[in-house]
Amino acid sequence: MLVAQHRREVAKFKRLLKGREKKIALLEGRENARLAKPVASQSTLTGGAFSTKSVRALRNRLRLSVASQPSSLANFSACQSSPWQRGMTPPAQ
Repeated sequence: MLVAQHRREVAKFKRLLKGREKKIALLEGRENARLAKPVASQSTLTGGAFSTKSVRALRNRLRLSVASQPSSLANFSACQSSPWQRGMTPPAQ
């Protein structure tokens, strides 16, 4: 009886370990994919030439809303950046 119980527990732990290994592999894959994405260079941020795609991509990657984005670093307000990102108007200084 004791041997059967021990074997059940070992099988249970093996299943648990297999599930955890799958979860670790999934998380490692996600992290590697996240690290493989290009990051905006400092020259893009300070050079004065912003593209709508780069600002939108950076905002999405940092999970910032249009209102909370650091548009003040680029010397224009958040309400000006939304139409600019849609390609309607250039940001006013």
